[in-house]
Amino acid sequence: MLENAVYSVISPESCAAIIYRDSGKAEQAAAALRLTAQDLLSFGLIDDIVPEPAEVPKRTPQRRRKTCASISTAIWANSPRSTPSSWWNTATGSSAKMGNFFA
Repeated sequence: MLENAVYSVISPESCAAIIYRDSGKAEQAAAALRLTAQDLLSFGLIDDIVPEPAEVPKRTPQRRRKTCASISTAIWANSPRSTPSSWWNTATGSSAKMGNFFA
């Protein structure tokens, strides 16, 4: 997962509106949702955090895509789970952990 990416099925504003009845508490909801790559790594939901190169401007999506593709290819090539079936087994095991942080 890219280091500055987040993963969520609900926005912090929507979560705050539902849980706290106040969408202004989005920052508090975001902290509770634990959306960051570091959080997901600590839960075992992702394998690694891919550093985002500073030299690739965010406004140049084609260069950014090429950089991310080359990083992903290098990680995939060096992964012990490089076969589709082993990747699938790992992915399904990781997704089974979602929402089950107390087990």
